[in-house]
Amino acid sequence: MDAVSEINNYDIPTGQSPRTTNDNLLKLIDSGKKMCLAPMVTAGALGIAQLGQGSYVTALLTVGTGSAMTLVLVGTLAVSDSLVRRMISLRSSGSE
Repeated sequence: MDAVSEINNYDIPTGQSPRTTNDNLLKLIDSGKKMCLAPMVTAGALGIAQLGQGSYVTALLTVGTGSAMTLVLVGTLAVSDSLVRRMISLRSSGSE
């Protein structure tokens, strides 16, 4: 088995049960990207409720904080994704 397919198919165990399935590292990063929107969605919902109460500054701070958290999470996952892909490309060029 060559190094590229070995890295792409590296399984990360998600539990101790024999019936539990495994995910490879790139799938885990991709699913993490989808979850990065949760802070912004939550902050938006809270911001709408605060706007209804007339707390305009608090609503702006809440939505701004949720957006900043989303940017940090997306940035972190983008860096990890690029590092994994770079490692895959280095391994594939080294194995030839």
